[in-house]
Amino acid sequence: MSKKKEETKELVVKEPNALAIEEMKDDADGGFEDMGMDDVALPFLGIIQSLSPQRSKNSSSYIEGAEEGTIFNNVSEQLFDGVCLVPCAYQKIFIEWVPRDKGGGLVGIYDRVTVDAHIAERDGVKLTSAEGNNIVPTMQYFCVLLDDAGNAADKVIISMSISQIKVGKKWNSKMQSIKIDGKTPSMYRQIWSLTSIEERNSQNQQYFNWATEYGGVLEDVETFDICKRFHDEVVRGNAKVEYTPDSGDVGEDDMPF
Repeated sequence: MSKKKEETKELVVKEPNALAIEEMKDDADGGFEDMGMDDVALPFLGIIQSLSPQRSKNSSSYIEGAEEGTIFNNVSEQLFDGVCLVPCAYQKIFIEWVPRDKGGGLVGIYDRVTVDAHIAERDGVKLTSAEGNNIVPTMQYFCVLLDDAGNAADKVIISMSISQIKVGKKWNSKMQSIKIDGKTPSMYRQIWSLTSIEERNSQNQQYFNWATEYGGVLEDVETFDICKRFHDEVVRGNAKVEYTPDSGDVGEDDMPF
């Protein structure tokens, strides 16, 4: 009985073609030619609180390793102890939410001019619509995250409301107070470090708030150009913002007063 001879095949490893790789690199950003800022939903940066859904394993928003006081990106689900960023533009908006005990949900977003038509009752800082919905003043910062080398890494939104408003007001004042040769550098040139800090309310309940620290100004022209273009897109109304109950902003049920 004849036995078929077994053939030994050698694994052929193809050497990378350096020229082809360079040509592929030249195609960077290909396919996105018709995709503008208004076609992309910007991620939010927020702070994990005790009741944040990112801590609940039963929630679709659950992020493994999320602890109180941790900063998170609601799209990439990255967690940070702190971030370095450039605030490129600022907007004051008013968001109408259905109370969670009535089902929750977003009703509308208004600016300083249009909000008055929706307010039926004012109780200090608390605003309520005729339907009993909460209208929440919100400070919205459009920012560019910087990596460890100081280069532009990602575009994000930081949304401050309720107990975070006081931080936003102080941050705005600090940004306007920066002087270089007697002039305030543009917001989109200023570098800031943001971390979280523990605070307590009048009922001695713990929560975490933003802490801001000035870190100088941009010197790299390329990074500055990215920040300025982002600012210009926001001013033109091309930056798409999608608020949901699980956005990076903190809702009334997450942060105690």
